[in-house]
Amino acid sequence: MKVLHLSDTHNNHRRLRDLPEADVVVHSGDFCMVGTEQEAIDFLNWFCDLPH
Repeated sequence: MKVLHLSDTHNNHRRLRDLPEADVVVHSGDFCMVGTEQEAIDFLNWFCDLPH
């Protein structure tokens, strides 16, 4: 099993391109800068659309 670990993307998640293939993706640390609802929704939409 291949696991892709992402961490502390600080609202730069959409800059991540060509992520390696994996069976599971895990994100830890901060995914936003300020913590607004819009930042969280944007991250969750991006994360849910990943093919992992």
